[in-house]
Amino acid sequence: MFFPFKRIKKQPLLGFTLIEILCVLLLVGFFLVASMNIYSNIIKSYVNSDQDYSQVQKCQIAIVRVMREMEHASPVSTTNNIISYTYDGDRSIFLSGTNLVLYTSSDNANHILLDNVVAGSGFSANFTPIAGATSGSGLLNIQITTSFSNSVTTKYEEIIYVR
Repeated sequence: MFFPFKRIKKQPLLGFTLIEILCVLLLVGFFLVASMNIYSNIIKSYVNSDQDYSQVQKCQIAIVRVMREMEHASPVSTTNNIISYTYDGDRSIFLSGTNLVLYTSSDNANHILLDNVVAGSGFSANFTPIAGATSGSGLLNIQITTSFSNSVTTKYEEIIYVR
């Protein structure tokens, strides 16, 4: 018998179906979204920690500056959290808004020592004369409360001996 049509064997298909490709693209998309979210959180954390580190440094520099100013100050007094003293003219240190400011009468200007100080109660100063010591010597207690990038506040306190 003669059959004009040959029977064709079915060969296995060597490609992917549309559904398989779409499922893979969907899974890859979920993976990319999740990894980008993690990456952006890492970058935000880095930026915040860098800003916080910078704020800590600025606070330390401000405290050291006040300590250096008090080394040469003659009569020191505090009234309403304003430190007043004489060194190369009249000077005062006070809180203006959210800035800790050094006013110098020699150039009649305000110099910002520190920013991001908590407004209102972020700076306090108290001078206590030492009984029996030389005139003008005492302890200057300063407290600075500063705010960081994640709305956390930290209080720094320093007691300075004024001669």
